[in-house]
Amino acid sequence: MKLLPGQRLTVEFDDHSEDAGELIRFQVHGRLVSRSRTQLVIDSWEYADLRQPYDSNEKRWTIARSAVQSIERLCPTETWVRKTRGKTKKRKGQRKR
Repeated sequence: MKLLPGQRLTVEFDDHSEDAGELIRFQVHGRLVSRSRTQLVIDSWEYADLRQPYDSNEKRWTIARSAVQSIERLCPTETWVRKTRGKTKKRKGQRKR
């Protein structure tokens, strides 16, 4: 599955635990902010107006790709990207929000 910034995803991943003796499986639901070979960055709590720049009022998760067990697209037909200068960029072939 090709991952593009702006896609709405559910990511299931294994996380560390204290005193449990095993990894614990978690899920995060949100918008893919960025990706690299080693990590995914997901915003799970964000402003409805994506033109608003990122700040500490939002909730951001950085997940190691090696811990990811599954990824599911929640809205496969819409991809929205927040630009760092406060404007929303629409990817080709997508509806305006």
